[in-house]
Order: sequence, then C-alpha cells, then structure tokens
Amino acid sequence: MLSQARYKQKPVAEYWDIIGDIHGEAIKLEALLLKMGYENTADEKHPIYRHPKRRACFLGDYIDRGDHILRTLTIVKNMCDEAGAKAILGNHEFNYLAFHATQKNIVSNSKKPLTMPVTKNTEQNYIRPHTPKNSFEIKKTVAEFEALNLNLAQKDTRKTFEDWFYSLPFYLELDAFRLVHACWHKDSLAILQNSSYLKNKAGRISPEFLSCLHVLPKEKSALEKIIKGPSFSLPDELSFQDNQKITRKNIRTKWWENPLAILEYTSSTVGWKQGASQAMPSLDNILKDYFFLPQKEKDLFISKFKKTLSPELFFSIKHKFHGYDSSEKPLFIGHYWLRLEDDPSLLKNNLACLDYSAAHAHGGHLCAYRYSGEKTLDIKNFVWV
Repeated sequence: MLSQARYKQKPVAEYWDIIGDIHGEAIKLEALLLKMGYENTADEKHPIYRHPKRRACFLGDYIDRGDHILRTLTIVKNMCDEAGAKAILGNHEFNYLAFHATQKNIVSNSKKPLTMPVTKNTEQNYIRPHTPKNSFEIKKTVAEFEALNLNLAQKDTRKTFEDWFYSLPFYLELDAFRLVHACWHKDSLAILQNSSYLKNKAGRISPEFLSCLHVLPKEKSALEKIIKGPSFSLPDELSFQDNQKITRKNIRTKWWENPLAILEYTSSTVGWKQGASQAMPSLDNILKDYFFLPQKEKDLFISKFKKTLSPELFFSIKHKFHGYDSSEKPLFIGHYWLRLEDDPSLLKNNLACLDYSAAHAHGGHLCAYRYSGEKTLDIKNFVWV
C-alpha cells in the first residue's frame, strides 16, 4: 500500500480528468489512471486510485460489453466514495435498472399521485421489456452479478451497486463545466427538475420514479433525450446492424449542430440552401455532418439505402437539433461510440465526446480529457489508452 502523505492536501479545485465510457474494461481504466499519474493507495482487491492534485469525473456506461465489469464498478465507486471523484448515470446503467423494475399502477385521488404495485410480474410489466435484444445487452453484467451469489461474503454486493446506480445524477453542472451522458437539453432538464416524482432528488432517479415511468410520457421522453440523445426513426423498411450485430431502427443525431444551419445547409462542394435551385446535398454529406454513424456502418447504410432514402426526409426533423452555443460552459459527453482512427478531436471549442469505443471487439480506446479550468477546450488535453 502506498503512503497516504502526498494525498493529504486537497486537489486543485478546477483540475479534473473526465473519463469516457468504460463498459467493463477495467484493465484499460487502470492503465489510463496510471498514465495520468494516479496511484492505487489501497490494496489490489479494493483499489482506491488517487492523484495528488487532480480528481476524476466519469461519464457513465460502466457496465456491459467488457469482461471486468465488477472490477470497473469497484474502482469507480471507490474513487467516488474515497477520492473525491464524481460520476453520472449512463444509459446502460439506466437500462439495467429499467430491465429489473416492474411497472406500478397509478391511483390518483389527490394532487399527489399514489402508487400501487402490480401483483403479477409478467414480461409486459417491466419498464424495459425483456426482449432478446434487451436481455443480450445486459448479459455480461447479469452473469458477473449472479456469480456473486456463490460467495456468501459478497451476497450484498449486487444490491450495493444497484443502489449506487440510483445515487448517480443524470447530469452534473460544476462552476466551470458540465457533464451529461448524451445530450444537454435545457427544456428536458427543466421537465425532470419540475417533476413531482423527482423533487429534492438532485438530478437522480428513484425506484418509485422508474416504476411509474410508463405513465409519465413527458418525463420519459426528457430522460431518454438526456441519457440516450435524440435519434431519427428510420422508415419502416429501413434498418442496419451496429457493431454488436444488433438491428437498429434509429440513428443518432449530432444534436449540438445549429438547427438554422440545417435548414440553410451550405456545403463547399454542393453550395445548396433550402429552396435554392441547386442540387440537394448528398446523403453521404448529410449523414457525415448531422448524424452519428461509425464509418463502416455509414458506408453500408449508404450503399444499401442510397436509392430509397430521400435527403429531403432529413429536413423534416429539425427539432432533433437544438445546438450548443459557443457562449455556454464547456460540456463533456460520452455515448456516441466514436473510433480513434487518428487523434481525438473536439466537436466544438466547448464540447468534447469522450466515448471512443473502449469495448470494441476490434480494439477501441478509453479516452479522457484533462481539464484545468480553460474556457476553450484544447485537443492537446486528450489522453487515451
């Protein structure tokens, strides 16, 4: 065990290392922490990583996909409990909770809704349906949790982590910067903050709120926008497979783009504006500039649907893009499964995505941004393993 002496002084207030989606890749997480100068100040079984001057922030998605999920959860939770780190809820933690949450009937005889448990737990009564797709997505996490049942000394560990998931806020705003897993949307945040189910919850969901989500359409839509981001539903005949071989009917949007720029799309190669006589921009350009698809999937998408999907269709969904103004605080997001083909890049001067596919089957990267109080983000502050 390392000496605690060098960690007695408080870290510098504005020095933070923001870490992207880990997805059970604990080996990469520990390698990244060591690369950034963190040290394990406890034992190997119960690690507590600390830095003498800095603290860590985690952007969610700690579970699923990787092979060391419990180790990942242990490291992140211990850093939050003991080393001043902060963590937010990702869509995978939300999906896990929703998969195990049962719906409640609502009985309202007053201004405050009352809840009554559903007596029979059928497949239809779960907040997140138990479909093959949804079961597959949490398979590794469930397997690691179920293995704990064989060890009496660890029988309460699963509940400890599930309770910890509920304790994670779905966004975080510090004096200098913001964190959200997928999308910063002020209207959606306001809906959740004003919900009677989330009063005094400090941006956290509760089991009661989750079990009533099926009858709270405004709150459900707002929460999904924040932790999953806006998406575009494809026409019935269109779909594609993601990197996990899961069939998808939605593509994610680059919501931070200016909606006016989408209506008045200008391309250096096309020179097109809505209503102009020039040719429409190509499907390739639209997908590249306004939607999130890995290059491989984008190429397959275009080759399959180029003749059937009209570019005009995209201009009917301008509400999916609300922008992120340059005057706003720096914002860090995860979620978007980027590939580290070259060096990481900024989405805007005040916006960075740190999800570089750490658990990708063909080799992804765990990425962090070393923030030190700057108002304009700098690509030199990215670090990854």
